[in-house]
Parts: sequence; structure tokens; C-alpha cells
Amino acid sequence: MDKLENEKRLLEEMIKLYCKKKHGTEENLCPDCKELMEYAFYRLSKCPFGNNKKSCASCNIKCYDKEHKDRIKEVMKFSGWRIFFRHPIMTLRHF
Repeated sequence: MDKLENEKRLLEEMIKLYCKKKHGTEENLCPDCKELMEYAFYRLSKCPFGNNKKSCASCNIKCYDKEHKDRIKEVMKFSGWRIFFRHPIMTLRHF
């Protein structure tokens, strides 16, 4: 599996965890989290660096608009360390 696919899987798990804990969802994402995930996947698919990309935080190209950037930061802040305990191998691969 390539780097972008791994990043998408990890991002999906982080958004699912966030949505479950913050919005009380079980199986499906709430509409806001679903839209955020679709936006993030779209932006990842358009990354000019492809599989050679570094972390988004250290990238010079800012792909997200302000609203989505703030929302994804909130998700990552909440889910970042929690995801390690749920998916340690996936998280270590990411880093």
C-alpha cells in the first residue's frame, strides 16, 4: 500500500474516533465529519508531491481552506494520541 493510502486510512480512523467520542456516532459518521473526511481525501489525492509528500504541517503548500484546516486540527488534537492505542502499527508506519 502506498504512503497516501496509509495516510488516508489513518485519517479515516482518526475522524471516526473523533466523531464517535464527540458526536456519539457508532457506525456512520455525522454529516459534518463525513464532509471533512471527503474534503481531506480529495486534498490528499491532489497533493503535488504524491507518495513523496512530507507531513502536511511541514509543507509549504497549504491545501486546506481555513475552516477545514481548523476542523482537521481539532480532530488531530483530539485523536492524535488516542489513535496510537487503537492502531499502534498503523500509527508507527505513519511516522
